Amino acid sequence: MGGDRGRPADPLHLLFAAQRPDQADRCRGALEHPVLLWPGIRGVAPAALLGSDQRARAPADGDDPGGRAAVAGDRGEPQRRRPGGLARGSGPRPAAVGDIVRLVVTVERYAPAIGGAERVAQRVAEGLARREHEVHVVTGGPLGAESRGGVRVHRFPVAGNEARGIKGDAGQALDTILGLGPDLIFNYAAQSWPTDCCMALLERRQRPPMVLAPCGFSGLHSRRYRGYFAAMPERLRRYDGLIFHSERYQDWQFAVSAGADRRFVVANGADPPAGGERLRAQAAGRQLVVTVGSHVVSKGHRDFARATALLGRERRLTAAIVAPPRRGLDALRGCQLSCGARALARRQNLALLDGTDPGIAPDAVAAADLFLFTSRVECAPLVIIEAMAAGTPWVSYEVGNVAELAGGVVVDGFADLVKVAGAVLDGAQPELSPRGRAAWEAGHRWEDLVPRYESVFEEVVRAPVVR
Repeated sequence: MGGDRGRPADPLHLLFAAQRPDQADRCRGALEHPVLLWPGIRGVAPAALLGSDQRARAPADGDDPGGRAAVAGDRGEPQRRRPGGLARGSGPRPAAVGDIVRLVVTVERYAPAIGGAERVAQRVAEGLARREHEVHVVTGGPLGAESRGGVRVHRFPVAGNEARGIKGDAGQALDTILGLGPDLIFNYAAQSWPTDCCMALLERRQRPPMVLAPCGFSGLHSRRYRGYFAAMPERLRRYDGLIFHSERYQDWQFAVSAGADRRFVVANGADPPAGGERLRAQAAGRQLVVTVGSHVVSKGHRDFARATALLGRERRLTAAIVAPPRRGLDALRGCQLSCGARALARRQNLALLDGTDPGIAPDAVAAADLFLFTSRVECAPLVIIEAMAAGTPWVSYEVGNVAELAGGVVVDGFADLVKVAGAVLDGAQPELSPRGRAAWEAGHRWEDLVPRYESVFEEVVRAPVVR
């Protein structure tokens, strides 16, 4: 890999280098401080996890530090035309009411940030852009705008939500949304500042059609959110459409009880599976059990570590937690330090893998003999669908909509988790792998789901709620 010729290339460094050549040397530096993994794979030491955040970069060519990026045609770019001759970013709405030209997607964080909501918003936005829609994303981050994957991304230094308080100038983001003159606004996830500031538009008679994907209502039973959800039934009825990932979860039941009739179901998806060969080779004959999720207590990393320690007593086993590391003072929150302590204790083969690079988690899931999901708060977890795509059997607590997904087993508690996981590792239920893969092929490919989003949006634009 160049550079240090006197030492062999670290296998995990090769993995990072293959996926992100620009960060390979930085990854090698972080791996100099092993936590504990199987031979040849190293984790990130607590000292590295407590390091400072990356310094703010200067705006790159093409970035818009003011955050008010012009639409195509205003920047001197060639205007792309849709059938019928309407140029993007110019003129009034098309005569054909159902023909969406300009769409705004709002989400709390967006790529390159890692997470389920981030991934869904990115796949939907970029998929619609490939289908000849002009797509803008309004999200959080350092003030500026950039083009990413055919989508114009507008970032604003805003955080929080209506219940916890919004920090920053959300009005600037709302002005940008209205200034774009969209044919439709798609709010992805309630309890987030972009959605909450857009809810002010619901009371206006003159506004674009609006669609909300609630994404679970995780704060529904929290006292902090009591006032927020007291106002939610009326807000849901004012939306022109609501998209749910399942009919099994509490957000669907809440909307039904609220009398919100414009409900649509669009499943979550996953990309085609990664290979996983590099990590599988590093397991060196050990069985590999993986979980993926941020270092927050609700993701259940403690149960994962306890379960894999018990499973490892009778098996040659390596366990890996894939999560983006918390940095600076943020590392003191959540479960990152306790996970690091468990790995350093060397009582079990527990690895902490840096999930910052979006390719690491799919590669680990594909390499695993078992995906063990111990999260307690989910809506429609993408990581289970990624396991299905890879043909990796999974065992999970009953959370979100996992009970309606194929390729795994849903368990009631910790003892059942360990028992069933052990049986699967020992070869029980070999049909789980092909069932999961077949279910992904049939109903969870993004190339099939994006047109479903498009059809919902077209229907809403064609027949919005009467105001």
